[in-house]
Amino acid sequence: MSYHEKSGTELLAPLNVDPDRPSRVDIAAAMTTGRRKRRLGLAAAGAAVVALAGGTAVGGTLAFDGPGPDPAPERLPACVATPLPMGGYKTIQVTGSDPTGRYVAGRANPVADMRSTVVVWHDNRIARIVKKDRLELTDFTTKGVGVGYEVDGTRAYVYTDGTLTPLKGDRLTADAINEAGVIVGTSAGRPVRWASATADPEPLPLPAGTAQGVVSGLAEDGTIVGRVDLDIGYLWLPDGTHRPIAAPEIDGVPARGFVPVELRNGWIYGDAMVPVDTGGIEATAMRPFRYQLATGRYERLAKQDGTPSFYLGSRLVPLPGDPSVSGRTSYAVTAVSDDNRALAGDSNASSGGAFLPVSWRCEEE
Repeated sequence: MSYHEKSGTELLAPLNVDPDRPSRVDIAAAMTTGRRKRRLGLAAAGAAVVALAGGTAVGGTLAFDGPGPDPAPERLPACVATPLPMGGYKTIQVTGSDPTGRYVAGRANPVADMRSTVVVWHDNRIARIVKKDRLELTDFTTKGVGVGYEVDGTRAYVYTDGTLTPLKGDRLTADAINEAGVIVGTSAGRPVRWASATADPEPLPLPAGTAQGVVSGLAEDGTIVGRVDLDIGYLWLPDGTHRPIAAPEIDGVPARGFVPVELRNGWIYGDAMVPVDTGGIEATAMRPFRYQLATGRYERLAKQDGTPSFYLGSRLVPLPGDPSVSGRTSYAVTAVSDDNRALAGDSNASSGGAFLPVSWRCEEE
Protein backbone atom coordinates (compact mmCIF):
# COMPACT_ATOMS: atom_id res chain seq x y z
CA MET A 1 0.00 0.00 0.00
CA SER A 2 0.91 -2.97 -2.82
CA TYR A 3 2.26 0.39 -3.86
CA HIS A 4 5.78 -0.04 -5.22
CA GLU A 5 7.99 2.67 -6.64
CA LYS A 6 9.52 0.51 -9.29
CA SER A 7 7.62 2.54 -11.88
CA GLY A 8 6.71 6.18 -11.67
CA THR A 9 3.44 5.50 -13.41
CA GLU A 10 2.32 3.58 -10.32
CA LEU A 11 1.59 6.93 -8.72
CA LEU A 12 -1.18 7.30 -11.28
CA ALA A 13 -2.28 3.74 -11.98
CA PRO A 14 -3.68 1.32 -9.38
CA LEU A 15 -2.00 -1.96 -8.47
CA ASN A 16 -3.69 -5.25 -7.53
CA VAL A 17 -6.91 -4.49 -9.41
CA ASP A 18 -9.26 -7.34 -10.01
CA PRO A 19 -10.18 -7.72 -13.71
CA ASP A 20 -13.85 -8.15 -12.90
CA ARG A 21 -13.95 -5.50 -10.22
CA PRO A 22 -16.83 -3.03 -10.70
CA SER A 23 -15.43 0.22 -12.02
CA ARG A 24 -15.45 3.32 -9.85
CA VAL A 25 -14.73 6.94 -10.63
CA ASP A 26 -11.51 7.06 -12.63
CA ILE A 27 -9.84 9.68 -10.46
CA ALA A 28 -10.37 7.64 -7.31
CA ALA A 29 -8.95 4.53 -8.92
CA ALA A 30 -5.98 6.38 -10.33
CA MET A 31 -5.14 7.88 -6.95
CA THR A 32 -5.31 4.59 -5.08
CA THR A 33 -1.60 3.87 -5.20
CA GLY A 34 -0.64 7.28 -3.90
CA ARG A 35 -2.04 6.57 -0.45
CA ARG A 36 -0.07 3.38 0.00
CA LYS A 37 2.94 3.49 2.21
CA ARG A 38 6.16 3.51 0.28
CA ARG A 39 7.86 5.76 2.77
CA LEU A 40 10.68 7.84 1.40
CA GLY A 41 11.08 5.44 -1.48
CA LEU A 42 10.44 7.62 -4.51
CA ALA A 43 12.68 5.41 -6.62
CA ALA A 44 12.00 5.40 -10.34
CA ALA A 45 9.28 7.99 -9.96
CA GLY A 46 11.98 10.62 -10.14
CA ALA A 47 12.78 9.69 -13.73
CA ALA A 48 9.41 8.59 -15.01
CA VAL A 49 7.51 10.44 -17.70
CA VAL A 50 3.73 10.08 -17.54
CA ALA A 51 1.44 11.14 -20.39
CA LEU A 52 -1.57 13.14 -19.26
CA ALA A 53 -4.81 14.21 -20.84
CA GLY A 54 -4.61 17.50 -18.96
CA GLY A 55 -3.34 19.10 -15.77
CA THR A 56 -4.79 21.06 -12.89
CA ALA A 57 -3.06 24.31 -12.04
CA VAL A 58 -2.07 24.86 -8.43
CA GLY A 59 -2.37 28.34 -7.05
CA GLY A 60 1.06 29.81 -6.34
CA THR A 61 4.53 28.39 -6.75
CA LEU A 62 7.58 28.16 -4.52
CA ALA A 63 11.15 27.92 -5.71
CA PHE A 64 13.16 25.13 -4.13
CA ASP A 65 15.90 26.19 -1.69
CA GLY A 66 19.33 26.04 -3.29
CA PRO A 67 20.54 24.10 -6.31
CA GLY A 68 19.87 20.65 -4.91
CA PRO A 69 20.09 18.40 -1.86
CA ASP A 70 22.75 18.75 0.78
CA PRO A 71 26.04 17.07 -0.10
CA ALA A 72 26.55 13.61 1.35
CA PRO A 73 28.03 13.76 4.86
CA GLU A 74 31.54 12.50 5.44
CA ARG A 75 30.16 9.73 7.63
CA LEU A 76 27.03 7.85 6.63
CA PRO A 77 25.24 5.40 8.90
CA ALA A 78 26.43 1.80 8.74
CA CYS A 79 23.46 -0.38 7.81
CA VAL A 80 23.01 -4.15 7.82
CA ALA A 81 20.36 -5.96 5.73
CA THR A 82 18.52 -8.96 7.16
CA PRO A 83 15.98 -11.06 5.22
CA LEU A 84 12.63 -11.24 7.01
CA PRO A 85 11.27 -14.75 7.62
CA MET A 86 8.57 -15.69 5.12
CA GLY A 87 6.70 -18.41 6.98
CA GLY A 88 6.68 -20.69 3.96
CA TYR A 89 5.23 -18.11 1.56
CA LYS A 90 6.99 -17.58 -1.76
CA THR A 91 6.39 -13.85 -2.11
CA ILE A 92 5.59 -11.11 0.43
CA GLN A 93 5.39 -7.39 -0.26
CA VAL A 94 5.98 -5.08 2.71
CA THR A 95 3.10 -2.63 3.21
CA GLY A 96 3.55 -0.76 6.50
CA SER A 97 5.22 -0.37 9.88
CA ASP A 98 5.10 1.53 13.16
CA PRO A 99 7.22 4.64 13.94
CA THR A 100 9.93 2.55 15.63
CA GLY A 101 10.26 -0.03 12.86
CA ARG A 102 9.67 -2.89 15.31
CA TYR A 103 6.25 -3.79 13.87
CA VAL A 104 6.21 -4.47 10.13
CA ALA A 105 3.43 -5.89 7.95
CA GLY A 106 3.47 -7.54 4.56
CA ARG A 107 1.03 -9.10 2.14
CA ALA A 108 1.78 -12.59 0.88
CA ASN A 109 0.88 -13.40 -2.73
CA PRO A 110 0.10 -9.74 -3.58
CA VAL A 111 -1.44 -10.42 -6.98
CA ALA A 112 -5.02 -9.93 -8.16
CA ASP A 113 -7.23 -13.03 -7.97
CA MET A 114 -4.86 -14.89 -5.66
CA ARG A 115 -5.63 -15.78 -2.07
CA SER A 116 -3.51 -13.51 0.10
CA THR A 117 -2.40 -13.54 3.70
CA VAL A 118 -1.05 -10.80 5.96
CA VAL A 119 2.20 -11.42 7.81
CA VAL A 120 3.07 -9.26 10.84
CA TRP A 121 6.64 -9.21 12.09
CA HIS A 122 7.81 -7.93 15.48
CA ASP A 123 11.54 -7.41 15.96
CA ASN A 124 12.20 -9.32 12.71
CA ARG A 125 10.23 -12.38 13.83
CA ILE A 126 6.80 -13.46 12.61
CA ALA A 127 4.32 -12.45 15.30
CA ARG A 128 1.01 -13.11 13.52
CA ILE A 129 -0.32 -14.54 10.29
CA VAL A 130 -3.75 -13.13 9.45
CA LYS A 131 -5.60 -15.18 6.87
CA LYS A 132 -7.80 -12.53 5.30
CA ASP A 133 -8.04 -12.30 1.52
CA ARG A 134 -6.96 -9.02 -0.10
CA LEU A 135 -6.23 -7.39 3.27
CA GLU A 136 -3.38 -4.89 3.47
CA LEU A 137 -2.14 -3.40 6.75
CA THR A 138 -0.75 0.06 6.12
CA ASP A 139 0.28 1.59 9.45
CA PHE A 140 0.83 0.77 13.15
CA THR A 141 1.21 2.49 16.48
CA THR A 142 4.23 1.75 18.65
CA LYS A 143 2.02 -0.63 20.66
CA GLY A 144 1.26 -2.72 17.57
CA VAL A 145 -2.27 -1.49 16.85
CA GLY A 146 -2.62 -1.42 13.08
CA VAL A 147 -4.98 -0.22 10.39
CA GLY A 148 -5.63 -1.49 6.91
CA TYR A 149 -8.22 -2.30 4.31
CA GLU A 150 -9.32 -4.74 1.66
CA VAL A 151 -7.62 -3.71 -1.56
CA ASP A 152 -10.89 -3.79 -3.49
CA GLY A 153 -11.92 -0.75 -1.45
CA THR A 154 -14.86 -2.28 0.41
CA ARG A 155 -13.96 -2.54 4.10
CA ALA A 156 -11.32 -1.18 6.46
CA TYR A 157 -10.17 -2.51 9.81
CA VAL A 158 -8.32 -1.88 13.03
CA TYR A 159 -5.88 -4.68 13.83
CA THR A 160 -5.16 -5.63 17.45
CA ASP A 161 -3.20 -8.78 18.39
CA GLY A 162 -4.45 -10.71 15.38
CA THR A 163 -8.05 -9.50 15.65
CA LEU A 164 -9.67 -7.35 12.96
CA THR A 165 -12.39 -4.87 13.96
CA PRO A 166 -14.31 -3.25 11.06
CA LEU A 167 -14.36 0.53 10.89
CA LYS A 168 -17.64 2.33 10.29
CA GLY A 169 -18.38 3.67 6.83
CA ASP A 170 -18.83 2.66 3.22
CA ARG A 171 -16.20 1.81 0.56
CA LEU A 172 -13.29 2.38 2.90
CA THR A 173 -9.56 2.60 3.14
CA ALA A 174 -7.67 3.12 6.40
CA ASP A 175 -4.25 4.54 5.65
CA ALA A 176 -2.70 5.86 8.86
CA ILE A 177 -3.08 5.85 12.64
CA ASN A 178 -1.28 7.95 15.26
CA GLU A 179 -0.48 7.25 18.90
CA ALA A 180 -3.70 8.96 20.01
CA GLY A 181 -5.69 6.39 18.02
CA VAL A 182 -6.88 8.85 15.37
CA ILE A 183 -7.27 7.13 11.99
CA VAL A 184 -7.40 8.64 8.52
CA GLY A 185 -8.38 7.16 5.18
CA THR A 186 -11.16 7.44 2.64
CA SER A 187 -14.85 6.64 2.37
CA ALA A 188 -16.33 6.38 -1.12
CA GLY A 189 -13.28 8.18 -2.48
CA ARG A 190 -13.44 11.12 -0.05
CA PRO A 191 -10.80 11.72 2.68
CA VAL A 192 -12.14 11.02 6.17
CA ARG A 193 -11.00 10.96 9.79
CA TRP A 194 -12.03 8.62 12.58
CA ALA A 195 -11.51 10.04 16.08
CA SER A 196 -11.17 6.48 17.38
CA ALA A 197 -11.61 2.89 16.28
CA THR A 198 -15.32 3.01 17.20
CA ALA A 199 -16.14 6.48 15.85
CA ASP A 200 -18.09 7.39 12.75
CA PRO A 201 -16.02 8.70 9.84
CA GLU A 202 -15.84 12.51 9.61
CA PRO A 203 -15.44 13.82 6.04
CA LEU A 204 -12.47 16.15 5.65
CA PRO A 205 -13.27 19.48 3.97
CA LEU A 206 -12.33 19.77 0.31
CA PRO A 207 -11.85 22.78 -1.97
CA ALA A 208 -14.83 23.91 -4.01
CA GLY A 209 -15.41 21.81 -7.09
CA THR A 210 -13.52 18.80 -5.72
CA ALA A 211 -15.27 15.65 -4.54
CA GLN A 212 -12.45 13.15 -4.06
CA GLY A 213 -8.97 12.77 -2.64
CA VAL A 214 -6.60 10.50 -0.77
CA VAL A 215 -4.56 10.63 2.43
CA SER A 216 -0.80 10.11 2.54
CA GLY A 217 0.17 10.80 6.14
CA LEU A 218 -0.92 11.68 9.67
CA ALA A 219 1.24 13.45 12.26
CA GLU A 220 1.04 13.07 16.03
CA ASP A 221 -0.37 16.61 16.33
CA GLY A 222 -3.23 15.67 13.99
CA THR A 223 -1.88 17.25 10.80
CA ILE A 224 -3.10 15.30 7.76
CA VAL A 225 -1.45 15.37 4.36
CA GLY A 226 -2.86 14.02 1.12
CA ARG A 227 -3.96 15.18 -2.27
CA VAL A 228 -7.09 16.07 -4.16
CA ASP A 229 -7.75 15.33 -7.81
CA LEU A 230 -4.59 13.81 -9.29
CA ASP A 231 -1.92 16.37 -8.60
CA ILE A 232 -2.84 18.89 -5.90
CA GLY A 233 -1.08 18.27 -2.59
CA TYR A 234 -3.33 19.18 0.33
CA LEU A 235 -3.06 19.85 4.08
CA TRP A 236 -5.63 19.55 6.85
CA LEU A 237 -4.27 21.28 9.95
CA PRO A 238 -5.09 20.65 13.64
CA ASP A 239 -6.81 24.06 13.97
CA GLY A 240 -9.42 23.00 11.41
CA THR A 241 -8.02 25.00 8.51
CA HIS A 242 -7.08 23.37 5.24
CA ARG A 243 -5.19 24.47 2.15
CA PRO A 244 -3.44 23.27 -1.00
CA ILE A 245 0.33 22.85 -1.05
CA ALA A 246 1.82 25.28 -3.54
CA ALA A 247 3.89 23.50 -6.18
CA PRO A 248 7.60 24.24 -6.65
CA GLU A 249 9.38 25.74 -9.61
CA ILE A 250 12.07 23.66 -11.26
CA ASP A 251 14.68 25.51 -13.29
CA GLY A 252 12.20 28.35 -13.67
CA VAL A 253 9.37 26.10 -14.85
CA PRO A 254 6.31 25.87 -12.57
CA ALA A 255 5.39 22.31 -11.68
CA ARG A 256 1.88 21.07 -12.46
CA GLY A 257 1.50 19.97 -8.89
CA PHE A 258 3.06 18.17 -5.95
CA VAL A 259 2.14 14.58 -5.06
CA PRO A 260 2.81 13.89 -1.35
CA VAL A 261 4.00 10.40 -0.47
CA GLU A 262 4.98 10.60 3.20
CA LEU A 263 4.95 12.97 6.16
CA ARG A 264 7.97 12.61 8.44
CA ASN A 265 9.43 14.88 11.11
CA GLY A 266 7.83 18.03 9.78
CA TRP A 267 8.66 17.36 6.12
CA ILE A 268 6.49 16.06 3.31
CA TYR A 269 8.35 13.88 0.83
CA GLY A 270 6.85 13.48 -2.61
CA ASP A 271 7.07 14.18 -6.32
CA ALA A 272 6.69 17.39 -8.28
CA MET A 273 4.98 16.93 -11.64
CA VAL A 274 6.95 18.82 -14.29
CA PRO A 275 5.69 19.40 -17.85
CA VAL A 276 8.05 18.05 -20.51
CA ASP A 277 8.15 18.19 -24.29
CA THR A 278 7.78 14.74 -25.87
CA GLY A 279 7.26 15.72 -29.47
CA GLY A 280 3.79 17.19 -29.24
CA ILE A 281 2.39 14.78 -26.62
CA GLU A 282 1.52 16.44 -23.33
CA ALA A 283 3.49 14.65 -20.62
CA THR A 284 4.77 15.09 -17.10
CA ALA A 285 8.01 13.99 -15.45
CA MET A 286 8.13 13.14 -11.74
CA ARG A 287 10.89 14.87 -9.74
CA PRO A 288 11.47 14.09 -6.05
CA PHE A 289 11.23 16.96 -3.54
CA ARG A 290 10.55 17.51 0.11
CA TYR A 291 8.45 20.33 1.57
CA GLN A 292 8.87 21.79 5.06
CA LEU A 293 5.55 22.37 6.80
CA ALA A 294 6.80 25.14 9.10
CA THR A 295 8.30 27.34 6.38
CA GLY A 296 6.76 26.29 3.06
CA ARG A 297 10.27 25.69 1.75
CA TYR A 298 11.09 23.04 -0.85
CA GLU A 299 14.30 21.05 -1.18
CA ARG A 300 15.10 19.13 -4.32
CA LEU A 301 16.12 15.50 -3.78
CA ALA A 302 18.43 13.20 -5.67
CA LYS A 303 16.73 10.61 -7.87
CA GLN A 304 16.69 6.99 -6.85
CA ASP A 305 17.47 4.26 -9.34
CA GLY A 306 15.95 1.09 -7.88
CA THR A 307 18.99 0.22 -5.77
CA PRO A 308 18.28 0.09 -2.01
CA SER A 309 18.46 3.58 -0.51
CA PHE A 310 16.54 6.03 1.66
CA TYR A 311 16.40 9.75 2.35
CA LEU A 312 18.13 10.86 5.53
CA GLY A 313 16.93 14.43 5.59
CA SER A 314 17.66 15.56 2.04
CA ARG A 315 20.54 13.13 1.60
CA LEU A 316 20.14 9.91 -0.35
CA VAL A 317 21.80 7.17 1.68
CA PRO A 318 22.67 3.84 0.00
CA LEU A 319 21.73 0.59 1.70
CA PRO A 320 23.26 -2.86 1.30
CA GLY A 321 21.32 -5.40 -0.72
CA ASP A 322 19.62 -8.46 0.70
CA PRO A 323 22.46 -10.96 1.25
CA SER A 324 20.16 -13.84 0.29
CA VAL A 325 19.47 -12.37 -3.17
CA SER A 326 21.75 -12.56 -6.18
CA GLY A 327 21.44 -11.14 -9.68
CA ARG A 328 19.88 -7.92 -10.86
CA THR A 329 17.22 -6.85 -8.39
CA SER A 330 15.24 -3.68 -7.70
CA TYR A 331 14.27 -2.54 -4.22
CA ALA A 332 11.57 -0.48 -2.56
CA VAL A 333 12.16 0.85 0.94
CA THR A 334 8.68 0.89 2.42
CA ALA A 335 9.24 2.06 5.97
CA VAL A 336 11.77 4.24 7.77
CA SER A 337 11.56 4.64 11.55
CA ASP A 338 11.39 8.09 13.11
CA ASP A 339 15.00 7.78 14.31
CA ASN A 340 16.19 6.59 10.86
CA ARG A 341 17.69 3.43 12.33
CA ALA A 342 15.13 0.74 11.40
CA LEU A 343 13.93 0.27 7.83
CA ALA A 344 11.95 -2.32 5.91
CA GLY A 345 11.05 -3.02 2.33
CA ASP A 346 11.38 -5.69 -0.32
CA SER A 347 13.37 -6.75 -3.32
CA ASN A 348 12.01 -7.89 -6.64
CA ALA A 349 14.05 -9.49 -9.40
CA SER A 350 14.08 -7.50 -12.63
CA SER A 351 12.81 -10.58 -14.45
CA GLY A 352 9.57 -10.42 -12.45
CA GLY A 353 10.51 -12.68 -9.57
CA ALA A 354 9.01 -12.86 -6.10
CA PHE A 355 8.89 -10.01 -3.62
CA LEU A 356 11.32 -10.84 -0.81
CA PRO A 357 10.92 -8.83 2.42
CA VAL A 358 14.01 -7.39 4.05
CA SER A 359 14.82 -5.19 7.04
CA TRP A 360 17.77 -2.90 7.66
CA ARG A 361 19.32 -1.74 10.91
CA CYS A 362 21.49 1.37 10.77
CA GLU A 363 23.93 2.74 13.33
CA GLU A 364 26.32 5.66 13.26
CA GLU A 365 29.83 4.59 12.39
